[in-house]
Amino acid sequence: MNSLLKLIDAPFLPKCRGAGDASNFDDYEEEPLRISSTEKCAKEFADF
Repeated sequence: MNSLLKLIDAPFLPKCRGAGDASNFDDYEEEPLRISSTEKCAKEFADF
């Protein structure tokens, strides 16, 4: 019944310094944005 009421404690609580804290996530290098020279679906999104 406790699982239905969500009264079970989490097995791991990460340390958080605030609402915007992303220190628990791995860092990745950004990849350059590749913009296509032709639009594959231009007709489908003409009025979008």
